[in-house]
Amino acid sequence: MEQRITLDAVKKAIDECDNLGETTFLKNYGFGRSTRYLLEYDKNDYASKAIYGVAYGHVNLKKGKPTPLKWNEFKGGKKLVVPELERLNLKIKKIYPPGS
Repeated sequence: MEQRITLDAVKKAIDECDNLGETTFLKNYGFGRSTRYLLEYDKNDYASKAIYGVAYGHVNLKKGKPTPLKWNEFKGGKKLVVPELERLNLKIKKIYPPGS
């Protein structure tokens, strides 16, 4: 049975993103930059879907190793990522496309 993400798992994903830098972090996991929702944590913004996917891997281990979700293994945004991050009392910022 798959487990829901935890705050600890999100913090691990954020730490990894901070250590690698956003560009490398996103590239390593095959994600692009956020186009709709950002996770705001400790005055920094993070690609919410990428953080969710990596955090998922920290709670759903296979053979003792993290198994992050790839960008195409789940739909992000409003129906999954935002509610799960808000469930952990994390702040989500909506990005408004230019001209909207």
